[in-house]
Amino acid sequence: MAVKTFTTGEVLTSADTNTYLANSGLVYITSAVVTSAVSSVTIDNCFTSTYDNYLVIGSNIGGSASVDLYCQMRYAGPTTQSTSYYQGIGGITYLGGLSTPLSGNNASAFTLGNITSGGPRKPFNMNVFQTVGFAGITIQTWDSNAGSFYSGAGYINASRTYTGLIFSTSSGTINAGTFRVYGYRQA
Repeated sequence: MAVKTFTTGEVLTSADTNTYLANSGLVYITSAVVTSAVSSVTIDNCFTSTYDNYLVIGSNIGGSASVDLYCQMRYAGPTTQSTSYYQGIGGITYLGGLSTPLSGNNASAFTLGNITSGGPRKPFNMNVFQTVGFAGITIQTWDSNAGSFYSGAGYINASRTYTGLIFSTSSGTINAGTFRVYGYRQA
C-alpha cells in the first residue's frame, strides 16, 4: 500500500489509522523464552502462507558452556530437516584483527556462532527467505566477550514447505535467552 501524506488540518480518520497501522513492516508472530537449561528450543508453525520472508531475533542467548548454536528447519509433521545445509560465514575479531570463517557443506544444521555460559550473552538476527522450496538465510551475530562479529548466508538444498525452527547446541544446553519470529508484511 502506498504511503499517504497528511496535510495540516486534515482529519485523520479511524479507517486511515487502522489501514496504515495494519500495513506496518514487521509483524510479531511468536517467541520462545528460555529461563532454565534445555537441550533445544522448538518453534513450530511459525512459517505460514501469510508471509514469504521472516526475521528471527535471538536475544541474550547463553549456554551451559562455550558451545556452538545451531538452527534446523522443520517441515510437515513436524519433521526436522537434518541434511543439505550449505552456508558460508565470515568472521572478524576486531580486538585482534583476525578473520575466522565458518562454513557448512551438506551439514546437519545452520551454525549461528558460539554461545557461552558467562559474560555477555549472544545476540543474533537471521532473515529466513522463501519457506516454500529451497529456503535461504542471512545471519549476523556478534560476541562482545571475544570481540568478534560474524555475517553470512546459507540455504537448504532440499525443496520442502518449512513450518518451524529448532535451535540446539553442539553439546550441553541452552540456559537463557529469547527467540522471536516476525513476518515481513507483503502489502
